[in-house]
Amino acid sequence: MEAIIINDIETARHHANIAAKAARLWAEGYTYKPFDNAPNLFFVFPPDPEKTGYIVDTAAGYCSCPGFKGAGVCSHLVAMTDEVEFINRVNEMEDAYTAPVDACH
Repeated sequence: MEAIIINDIETARHHANIAAKAARLWAEGYTYKPFDNAPNLFFVFPPDPEKTGYIVDTAAGYCSCPGFKGAGVCSHLVAMTDEVEFINRVNEMEDAYTAPVDACH
């Protein structure tokens, strides 16, 4: 995700609120499911099963939620991007840990 340049206090406050919500999204009961054969596409579901989930594309920096349409950023996209980065770091560590000894020299 690209850095966002903020020129005013209201935009800064709005982005801080998005970051705070993204940080607690999974703890609040949101879940996600990856699309089959599309490593950067995810369904993100709210805890209330009556509410509609959203499609998040971490590679394109897109979410189908109304908040994203208005601001170009949202908590779903930020949380999912952070989750993908975390998963990638874990996979890299696992690969390094399981690499043959000869590969380390």
